[in-house]
Amino acid sequence: MVKIRCKVLTTFSQQLMGLMFSKSVPVPLLFVLPEPRRFAIHSMFCPPFDAIFLDAQMRVIDTFAVRDIQLWIQPRSEALYLIEGPVGFADGLKEGQVLGVDVHGAWLDIGR
Repeated sequence: MVKIRCKVLTTFSQQLMGLMFSKSVPVPLLFVLPEPRRFAIHSMFCPPFDAIFLDAQMRVIDTFAVRDIQLWIQPRSEALYLIEGPVGFADGLKEGQVLGVDVHGAWLDIGR
């Protein structure tokens, strides 16, 4: 098991800012939504990052390598979690793969 420290974002204001105005992605950000839903993010004012959308069972729904400005980044189905990680963070992850996510202890196990 590989545990990776992350910052858990649970409030609306934390999630609204995400990576905006950051120069880099020092630790992955874990967005915990109040309920599963299909939503979109953007990459305006963000450094390059990888986005990983997870369902309620922590299964990978979609991954995106975000390297430039994109106004609409949306998973194909409802997500309960979103991870914004450094470039390459999503490399090797497959749709349906289950990740270990401790939303209270602020760590991820990406199975590497």
